[in-house]
Amino acid sequence: MNYRSNLLRLGWTEQDLADGGSDALIDALVVHGDLETVAAGLTAHLDAGADHVCAQVLPNDADPLPVLRALAKTLAL
Repeated sequence: MNYRSNLLRLGWTEQDLADGGSDALIDALVVHGDLETVAAGLTAHLDAGADHVCAQVLPNDADPLPVLRALAKTLAL
């Protein structure tokens, strides 16, 4: 409920929050897409002053390590 209240306070509407979230809400909250798009989104957070970012991948199979390794390589970590 706290997240919902904060999102409403920030200007999102009940319609944005309904049925799993509007496309605009999801795009504002979650960096998603191909490796380059995700890497650019994470880098944008760092460039904006974040001292750390968290990446949680949701691969189609059960093992997230290959995706995390590919993302790290794309970020040149």
